[in-house]
Amino acid sequence: MVILIFALFVGILLLVQAVRRSGRTAQSAAAALASQADVSEGLFYAPGHMWASLVSDGTVALGPDAFLRSLMGPVEGIEPARPGAQVRRGDTLFVVLVNGRRIEVKAPADGVVEAFNAELLTSPGLLALERDGWVVRFRPNSLSDAVGQMRIAERARQWMRSEIERLRQFFANLAPRAALASLTMLDGGEPAAGALAHFDDESLSSFSRQFLEIS
Repeated sequence: MVILIFALFVGILLLVQAVRRSGRTAQSAAAALASQADVSEGLFYAPGHMWASLVSDGTVALGPDAFLRSLMGPVEGIEPARPGAQVRRGDTLFVVLVNGRRIEVKAPADGVVEAFNAELLTSPGLLALERDGWVVRFRPNSLSDAVGQMRIAERARQWMRSEIERLRQFFANLAPRAALASLTMLDGGEPAAGALAHFDDESLSSFSRQFLEIS
C-alpha cells in the first residue's frame, strides 16, 4: 500500500511538472508569434519577408524581417550576392545559413547590389537588429516601382497578421510528420522559434516556395 501511494504521488508530481512546462512553452510560442507581427516605424516590408529602409543615395538597405528571423533562430553565416551583381526580381539576393540549412532570400525588384554589410561576416547575430542589421544595399532600377510593391505601417501589420495565419496552417499540415512533431505545439500547431533549422529538405523547400518566393 505504501509503495502504491508513493507511486501515485510521483505520478501526480510528474503530471504537474509537465503541465507547467507546457504552459511555459505555450507562452513562449505565443510570444514568438506576437513578435513576428512586429513592424518598425519608417520601414517598408517587401514580399519574401524583408524589411527595407530608404537610403539618401537612392539605394535601399534590406534585411530579413521579424517573421523570418524568428523562424530561422541563431544564424551561422551569410552568403550575399556580390556587389555590382545585376539581379532580377525573384533572384536570390542572399543566403542565410542556419544549422547547416540554406535559406535563400529573394530580390524584391530588378536592380544592382551596391554593398554588403561586412560586419555580418564576423558577427552574424547583428542580423537581429533592424536597420543596423542590414545585409545588402540595393539600387532598384525603378525605386518608385520597388517601393510601390512594399508595405508600410498599418498595411504591413495587416499583412504580417495574415502571414502568421498562413504559417499556422502550414505548420498544422506538417504536424503529423514525426520528424517535425517537436516543432509545433500540440494544442493548435503553433510554430516554435528557430523551427526552420530543423526542417528536412522537403519541408524547407515547401516553406520557401510558399513564403519566400517572389514572382
